[in-house]
Amino acid sequence: MDYVKKNEDILHRWEQEYIKRGHNVSFTPDGIMYRGKEYRDGANWVHLESGRENELWAKVPLRILFLTKDQNGGDDHSNWWDLRGDSYHHPDSDFEEYRLYKQYAFNTNIVNILYGLVKTIPNMMINFEDINVQEALKLADSYPYARINCKKETGGSDCKDEVLSKAIDDYRDFLQEQICNLDADIFVCCGNHNDNNIILNNLNEFYCGKFKWIDYATWYNEEENKLAIDLYHLSRPYYARKTMYEDAIIPYHNFIQKHPEFVKHR
Repeated sequence: MDYVKKNEDILHRWEQEYIKRGHNVSFTPDGIMYRGKEYRDGANWVHLESGRENELWAKVPLRILFLTKDQNGGDDHSNWWDLRGDSYHHPDSDFEEYRLYKQYAFNTNIVNILYGLVKTIPNMMINFEDINVQEALKLADSYPYARINCKKETGGSDCKDEVLSKAIDDYRDFLQEQICNLDADIFVCCGNHNDNNIILNNLNEFYCGKFKWIDYATWYNEEENKLAIDLYHLSRPYYARKTMYEDAIIPYHNFIQKHPEFVKHR
């Protein structure tokens, strides 16, 4: 299965439809994160495509997909990039320092949560206080995970629920095809707002309602052995990093303790 090639085909067709409909704001590509050599793009540390992303994704024991809202392109929505190259290193550091760029909550939260999901097993949970930030950043550079923005049009600092819902509805078939193509094991659905998670709700529809609520933030598709985690937007203002981490990892740990079948074959 060539996940990368299929993803590129979906993005190409999606962008063509996007242009056909007269959108004049940048279309932002995403999918399996690039695992190639790092370089400076003039402002940030980013990764090049390695050419091995498909092989790595096919072999990784736990496929983790972060489903987020849209790309923050600034107040005028003009700043856009291929998010698959993101590295989360501080731009003013040497790459080998593995210094996390903590200015943005998104960076810290995605690095921490990815680390917690990968390292937590049924008989051991990684506590927030025990995270080695350098090791977590190294893992975020090397582990084959994926990110998909449900709204491909560049946005600003805030994406209202009605804007996100319209974007999903307008391009529903493309989004469903892109998400299902990657065949992830864990979906981190970063769209909860006032106890309603638009991203999770749509994901469940894409999988014909097979995700059933288990406990707190976990929804399980037992038939296909897939887990969805109900989480807030990773840049949610005034939300503590520890709280965000624990809202994802504690429910995940509870789940795999009760459902060892989720991890036993991996």
